[in-house]
Amino acid sequence: MFFKIMNLREQKEGVMGGKRPFLLVSLFLMSMLLLAACGGGEQPAEVAPTEPAVDDTPAPTAVPSSEPTLSAAERFTRGGELMEADKFDEAAAEFQAALELEPENPDIMAALGGAFLDMDNYDASVDILNQALAIDAEHPLALPNLCGALALRGDDALSVCQQALEVNEEDADTYNGLGVAYGQQGQFDEAITAFQEAIRLDPEHEWAYNNLGFAYLNLEQFDEAIAALQDAVRVAPDNLTAQLNLAQAYAITEQYEEAIAAYQEALRLAPERADLNIDIAVAYTRLDRPEEAIAAFETYLELVPDSADREAIEAEIARLGGSPVEAATAPDFADPASVLQAVFQAAASGEYENLAGLCDPLGENDGDTALICEITAEHEAAGEFAEFFGNGRINGEVTVNGDTAELPFLFGPDGDQAETMTFIRRDGQWYLFEF
Repeated sequence: MFFKIMNLREQKEGVMGGKRPFLLVSLFLMSMLLLAACGGGEQPAEVAPTEPAVDDTPAPTAVPSSEPTLSAAERFTRGGELMEADKFDEAAAEFQAALELEPENPDIMAALGGAFLDMDNYDASVDILNQALAIDAEHPLALPNLCGALALRGDDALSVCQQALEVNEEDADTYNGLGVAYGQQGQFDEAITAFQEAIRLDPEHEWAYNNLGFAYLNLEQFDEAIAALQDAVRVAPDNLTAQLNLAQAYAITEQYEEAIAAYQEALRLAPERADLNIDIAVAYTRLDRPEEAIAAFETYLELVPDSADREAIEAEIARLGGSPVEAATAPDFADPASVLQAVFQAAASGEYENLAGLCDPLGENDGDTALICEITAEHEAAGEFAEFFGNGRINGEVTVNGDTAELPFLFGPDGDQAETMTFIRRDGQWYLFEF
């Protein structure tokens, strides 16, 4: 069959993470290292006292002095306090001000790189951390921060992470970064070992638990994945990524009650994520609770009235409510999105008459799209087609490159498998080509 197996490495919601407080250098130590704070230099030569000149002019009124300019050490201390309060952008501003006063200080650079990292600005983080390491190649803060920044940016971070562990082999954050680096390369067994070591060193490390769970998901060790993700939300109930990964793990293992609860908690944490209502609706559908599924679908449509998935969702609402579904409307072949929407509408409605005309008329399309166009009510794959594409929805914008176009979409039993449909243009009209 052409219906592709979900690759957990490609899940859009399931992600590794590595945020953490990156300010590791002691503030006291840092204040000793900053050079400009203490001043110094030659004392002025003594001047013989002179008699003051007589002046009958009234003394001017004293003007209050402005706040004294802060030293680099004071800026650094402020930055550290802001990091502790998770005010990373303000912390970065303080560190940058300190760096203007001490432009060659690797300690300030390392701390600034950590602030950028917590702001998800990986490029800026990598840049400033490399500057710090150019000054001090074994800097105990710059190395682990660079390990995390490279890993989360998707670069090969293994050598940097291993070098950081040579400097400090007891750093949980570095083991977490090492695990992310292994995970980026698909080495999930090695990643799991690294995350477990991070947790041994820091039993409250929320990202190590989350990442451990994600690694287990990729190995399809679902019980272990759920246990790790439950620990992640236990130590950090507001961690949205962990909540989403846990919800997906429950959905994959068909624990739909638990999945709904986790999706609802994620929706509480991120009310702007209206799309989570679709996940909740699908889970209710799997539980054969149509009224609650319809309510969740309708909530989504209220929040996103111009959704590109409206037709497919309305068809599913009609199906769940037992109402007759309108006959499939003919697609607009001038619009690739309309052609793909016709696939979803046919799967949701059971009206397959439009499918035969959706594929490349020259027959150069691949076998997966060819099978879509072969589906009829009597076809042996009709049930599987309805299951996989009935919850399908467009998941991005059309990209046109000459006579081909691409459009990302989601499909699968739970509507959460990411794919991209490629179209071919023949005589000014778009047809399914491959996915």
